[in-house]
Amino acid sequence: MKIFKRCLFILLDGSRPDVLGELLSAGRMPNFFDVFVKQGTFTRATSVFPSTTGPAYLPYLTGFYPGHCNVPGIRWFDRKAFKARSYVGYESYLFNHDISRDVQTLFEHVKRPMNIFSPVSRGVGFWGNRTRMMRSLYALYAHFTQNWRFVDRCIGYETRSALNDNPDFLFTAFPGVDEMTHRTDPFSEEVIKTYLQFDQELGKIMDQLEKQKMVDDTLCVLASDHGLSATHTHLDLVELMNEAGFDTFFYPKVFWPKVFKQKFDLAIMQSGNAMAHLYLKNGHGWERRNDSHECEKLIEILVRRPEISWIASQDSDGKIYVRSKEGEGWIMEEHGKILYTSRGQDPLQFKKIKMVMTPQESLELSFDQLYPDAFVQLLQLFKSERTGDVVINAAPGYDLRLHYEWPEHFSSHGSLIQEHMHVPLAFSYPIELNRKIRSVDVFPTLLKLLGLSQEKECDGLALVA
Repeated sequence: MKIFKRCLFILLDGSRPDVLGELLSAGRMPNFFDVFVKQGTFTRATSVFPSTTGPAYLPYLTGFYPGHCNVPGIRWFDRKAFKARSYVGYESYLFNHDISRDVQTLFEHVKRPMNIFSPVSRGVGFWGNRTRMMRSLYALYAHFTQNWRFVDRCIGYETRSALNDNPDFLFTAFPGVDEMTHRTDPFSEEVIKTYLQFDQELGKIMDQLEKQKMVDDTLCVLASDHGLSATHTHLDLVELMNEAGFDTFFYPKVFWPKVFKQKFDLAIMQSGNAMAHLYLKNGHGWERRNDSHECEKLIEILVRRPEISWIASQDSDGKIYVRSKEGEGWIMEEHGKILYTSRGQDPLQFKKIKMVMTPQESLELSFDQLYPDAFVQLLQLFKSERTGDVVINAAPGYDLRLHYEWPEHFSSHGSLIQEHMHVPLAFSYPIELNRKIRSVDVFPTLLKLLGLSQEKECDGLALVA
């Protein structure tokens, strides 16, 4: 195993492995081919639930799932602290503060870390966070002009500039593919142009490494946080709940303090628009999570909707309860094994599964099915005290948000479907692949390839010995 002096980690936000594969087969991404396919490793891995920007960065940078980091979505409500958060906007600068203090980032393992355009930057320091001041300006400009390829060019320039300072770990996120896909669809001409422009930026970055004689001792890694799927119909979840008699609290009311102080009995927090957390007030106020029995009325209203594939909550005994229109299932952990039972039609629609599995077996069996790694992902999510009483997974083609989403989204992510969960993973170094991979496996792998010690166990398993 080779030990590298530094690592350049590129997060191609929202990229899909199948789109990359088609472009590579057509010879349209020559720089990606030279860096990752010709001399390294190009495969696919599973992301996390919710599969959304921010929380899905955490596995790569910490080795832990979002639930273990206590950041269960891009929007969430904290019952005990009675506060809400939305990382869409200025509150993204609070992301590092919200991550559990029990978690250490990869930035905190190295001496000269740098970060470009990622909200996760704990341990980087002021000067190492190269786009700290410009990130919001870039996003604001592109939001109104829809010129995200300009932002990606700026990210490429910032990356090349940062390499002049010889960081030992540089994390850089390109947002263009994600943003352009939201506005069109995963296979649109505008999205393909964004992939191809990224390949040009990758070529310039590699030229910079060559110029500085840093190529041989630099490990290059590329991954995505989630994929996206086309959206044809929006469910106005807030309006649906209002019509059902609930007094709702939702984004963008997060930013209206006077409204926030008003009484409400249901908080609705969507992530990526294809999943949502629902928090229900009970007779004791907001002090504790409601179990599935206490949410029965709410679940019955939601489960009938064609826009919703299934709903998850937690039983009083700790089991994860999954309910669809046709059936129900229960997931639990016991002595390091995952146990799954269902009644009626399996709500997770597994064609081949075991009743008792190790976590790795559950990934191997579910990887190519509709909901990859569903068991582990639901278990990890409910470990966060900020997770909703009810978690909604939208059906393919639908999302859970209509108003206050400008511009309108024609593609969504956040759910557990394969199109959202399968992400590309590439190394400029050949790695022997003998098992299916989760995004949490990248963190311990990077530590080993950088010759760094792992102080405590994480959720991932290293891909190298």
